[in-house]
Formats: sequence, structure tokens, C-alpha cells
Amino acid sequence: MWKGDQWDEFGEVMDNAGNDSSNVGAVQATKSYAGDEYFDAGEYDHIFDVELGDGIMRKLPFNNGGDK
Repeated sequence: MWKGDQWDEFGEVMDNAGNDSSNVGAVQATKSYAGDEYFDAGEYDHIFDVELGDGIMRKLPFNNGGDK
């Protein structure tokens, strides 16, 4: 997380799919996202489960090559 003028680490990216190098370059199916006040409904490459410290899990959709 960007705080003031520096990055503040507050967690790790977790991958439950494993780290199998045999799927490098493989085309992955997109996932459907219902949408919310921040992100439009639609198909995304990844949907991450995120907990912001308040005990509530949220969904974070992301497309490969995306910047928001």
C-alpha cells in the first residue's frame, strides 16, 4: 500500500493454484464478477479474495495487463 511517499507492506499475495511451471503460457479462462461500487460487472482474468484488516473478505477483480 502506498503511504505518503513510500510503500508499506501489509500482507502477501497467496496462490492456491500452486507454482507448476507446466502451465506457463497457457490460456486461462476468465471469471465472472457481479460488480460493485468500485468495479464494473464483467469477465476478469483474476478475482482475488482480499481482507483489509476488518475481518471482512472482499473480491478484487483484475485483468492481466491492467493498471486499476
